[in-house]
Amino acid sequence: MGLVGTLWSIIAILIIFLILATDPKSASSNVGGENFTSLFNNQTEGRNFIRSLTWFLIASFYLCTIGMNYLN
Repeated sequence: MGLVGTLWSIIAILIIFLILATDPKSASSNVGGENFTSLFNNQTEGRNFIRSLTWFLIASFYLCTIGMNYLN
């Protein structure tokens, strides 16, 4: 597996972690007993950041998938 394949695997693991670590149905998501969005001043800011990060990773995953398809 080349560089794109390794990057693809890392992005896939990060996407899975973010989706499983956050619960979109509740206002507060817990990871390890602590509030996952407590790193931010405002929970809405935190949720927006996590959502943007997730969509960025999904777009990167898609582009890596296309890249792997053309490189092989």
